[in-house]
Order: sequence, then structure tokens, then C-alpha cells
Amino acid sequence: MSGLSFGGESYLCPELIDESKDFSVREVSEAQSLEAADNPFRLKEQQQQLQRAKRMRHYAIEVLARREHSRFELISKLQKRFPDCQNIKEISDLLSQLCDEGWQSETRFTEAYTRMRWKKGFGPQRIAMELKERGVDHHLIDTELTSDEYDWYLAAVNVREKKFSLEKPDDFKLKAKQQNFLNYRGFTSAQIKAAF
Repeated sequence: MSGLSFGGESYLCPELIDESKDFSVREVSEAQSLEAADNPFRLKEQQQQLQRAKRMRHYAIEVLARREHSRFELISKLQKRFPDCQNIKEISDLLSQLCDEGWQSETRFTEAYTRMRWKKGFGPQRIAMELKERGVDHHLIDTELTSDEYDWYLAAVNVREKKFSLEKPDDFKLKAKQQNFLNYRGFTSAQIKAAF
């Protein structure tokens, strides 16, 4: 392999390399290691990247251990926590790895979030909007919201009765107020109608 020698040490010179010769991956790796070893700034940069990658992974797992998060939420949290990481591919690769290892799952997040909001008395339209804001794919949202696990009509009845009372309002203004409340909570017009 062609190169230059300075002070007893040889350096690879790309211009002098015979292109007809095939280099093995090992030789290329050794050349890169020599380059990094000879360049203390590059070596320090690589060490910093490795340390940041470890800290990012640790932080992401810590966040996921507390509750499920969507990929979009994790990207946002990692960018805020590690502003020195300008490479979105680095974050994306980390999240793909966590997904492959089972730490992060869009499906699990969608199920957990929908169940939590349903228990708090929110309807399918509001939940769908919130999931979209968190970067969840519309196919996942549709699948979860149409699941047999949720009876949205019964949920609308329960929410209305819990907030206002078992009695149905006779006054038009009171009925309109209750309908507006159910609409705000994210129930469809058919579900609101069934609640009365």
C-alpha cells in the first residue's frame, strides 16, 4: 500500500493508492484506526459520540420505563435533552434499535394511551386528534379506536351522567350545554344523541 513517511511513521495517501488492488475490510478498518489514532481531535470526537450514544440510550430506556411513549415523543425528548446531537439519524437509529429490542412500540403506546383517555371519559375523536399530535400512524389509530374493547356509546352516556346527573334535561339550554360538553370531550354526534 502506498503512503508517505514522516518521522518514521507512515500515513496512507489516497492519491498514491493503487486502485486496482482490492483492500479487505480489515485493512480499511486498520487504516481508519491509524487515521483516528494520528488525529487526536478525531479520536476525541469519536469518544464523545460514543459517550453521548450511551447516555441517550440510558435516558430513552429510563423514560420508557416510566410509561409508553411514541417515537415522535421520544425524538422530541432526546433532542431537548441532548441539544449537542445535531444528527437526527443518530437518534433515529437508536429508536429503531430500541424498537427491535422491544423497549418501544407504537402499537403498545397507542393501546395504552387510548385506554387511559377512555377511562378519563374522552371520546374517539378527541383521542384520535391527540394520537395524531403524538405522531401515531392513522392506521394504528383507526384499528385501536374501532376495537371491540371500547363501547363509545356507553362511554358517552356514562360521561354525561357523571358530569350532569341521571335525569335527562327538559330545558333546551341545558341540553345544548351537555351536548357541547360531550362534543368537547370528543364524542361523535351519533354517540351524543344516544346519550340522551
